Amino acid sequence: MTSGSSGSDRPRGERPGGDRPASDRPRDIGPVIPEGITGEELDVTVTAELRTLPEELRERVARLLVASAQAIDEDPAQALAFAQAAKKHAARVAVVREAVGLSAYAAGEFALALNELRTVRRLTGSDELVAAMADAERGLNRPAKALELLTSVNEAALSEPTRIEMRLVAAGARADLGQDEAALLTLQIPALTAPYWDEPYVRLRYGYADHLARQGRVEEAATWFERIARQDTEQFTDADVRWAELSG
Repeated sequence: MTSGSSGSDRPRGERPGGDRPASDRPRDIGPVIPEGITGEELDVTVTAELRTLPEELRERVARLLVASAQAIDEDPAQALAFAQAAKKHAARVAVVREAVGLSAYAAGEFALALNELRTVRRLTGSDELVAAMADAERGLNRPAKALELLTSVNEAALSEPTRIEMRLVAAGARADLGQDEAALLTLQIPALTAPYWDEPYVRLRYGYADHLARQGRVEEAATWFERIARQDTEQFTDADVRWAELSG
């Protein structure tokens, strides 16, 4: 063959690697898992899902899932690499596909995230990840599709944290469509004034305050941010900064 050919001079039918035994050929070993991760850090429900895998493979997949979870906040792209490596070994395990979907979502790979989370929904029959799916639709500049997805789900059958996340995404989609008042109304649910300060409730109130601020309702927004800043002892949000900015 000429030097411009895309092929090689080896006889047709000969596989790359020549006569080397398979054990000597280069293998894709995937990303390096940080030392100290054993896989035992996983929640027992996740570990139970991995029991269908052979023992040696189960340990590697478990370690990859832990590595992905630990990296997702600081380095979502690395988290995605770990999750995709796990998928190569266990593509039929829902929790593995969930890890790929959520890390892709965190990394801004919205088309991949949506595809993976749809697969999880099909495998499990659960709607608990629908908020992330809808937000991925927003990330793909399809707010109307996000709302269509959210309204197709029975909220009452879901956990309150999931319902709150759905409302936050729905409000964002309404704002994307220029429906600012509808965005606020979407967040006016009983949880907004419930006597709890766990992360979902803090996020709901922060979202409400943020929409108020975006609409120029500065005094109302400042009041909400002040309340959040005084109660958000875990600092889930930057409400204290927003309060200071709005109050001068």
